[in-house]
Amino acid sequence: MLCFKNKTVWGLFSRKTCKTFCLLAAVSLFFYNCDSSVSPDDPGEDEQIIDNGDGGDNGDTGDNGDSGDTGDNGDNGNNGDNGDNGNNGDTGDNGDSGDQAPSDGLRIEMVGESTITVEQYSDFRDPGATAYNDRGFDIGHLVETDDQVNTSVPGEYKVIYTVSSGGETVVAERTVIVVEQEPEEETLLDQFSVPVPDPLPSIDNMYQEFEVVGTGGPDLSVLTAFTVEYNAQTNTLEEFSYNSEGTQFFYNDIRSQVTYDFGSPEPSFTLINSGIVHFSGDYYIKKDGDALIFVRQDAQYAIIMR
Repeated sequence: MLCFKNKTVWGLFSRKTCKTFCLLAAVSLFFYNCDSSVSPDDPGEDEQIIDNGDGGDNGDTGDNGDSGDTGDNGDNGNNGDNGDNGNNGDTGDNGDSGDQAPSDGLRIEMVGESTITVEQYSDFRDPGATAYNDRGFDIGHLVETDDQVNTSVPGEYKVIYTVSSGGETVVAERTVIVVEQEPEEETLLDQFSVPVPDPLPSIDNMYQEFEVVGTGGPDLSVLTAFTVEYNAQTNTLEEFSYNSEGTQFFYNDIRSQVTYDFGSPEPSFTLINSGIVHFSGDYYIKKDGDALIFVRQDAQYAIIMR
């Protein structure tokens, strides 16, 4: 030590000052040796933290030297890529609706049967069709229909549905068969052409021959005469009576049992309490030459008087 070997220096410092100087020198030497014991190849703790921060670069935040946990937040940023699926919402610009079905490509689905049979002169109402694009969205509003069905003419017709989307066009067809209408069975109303379009003309006659056509009509075999007197000018029924075997001529006057409308088109009358089984009811009346015809409005039977 300098302070002990050089008496000159020793003379300049007191004993106490020299001891203090030596103590400081020893402490300095101790810390120097401690620093020298650390290998220059070993990174310090701070450097390790910085290396971990480099892992944060994967999360695009490593520049701040943050820990790898911050980098994990960057991975969440990848979830933002799923937001690209939101682009499906852009399909609304194409007029697609929110209804989605399993995608089988652009297609048309007809409502109801592909073949329909209707009778001639009946009303045909097309059940229609819907459509789906290649992503399964309902685009039924884009379907165009060509319907040329004419039910007045028997035959086979096509209803054609067309839809276009994404540069593709699909066509579907429905077959409509119009069959000839079967002729309706002729009724007594048709046979006697009643009701007639004109009012009943004047009548003043006594009829002595009777014929009943149809089913369920009255038995008029007991009648000997039936008299009708009607004045068309005054629309007045002056006599409506019948004579049966064993009775006088005006004995069975049933005029009061008749409600009539002879002065209007489609002349008719209603008879009640006639005194003859199955004779009462609602009738159309028609004068045909010398004959007078009563036809039940329900077409069950007709009575012809001559």
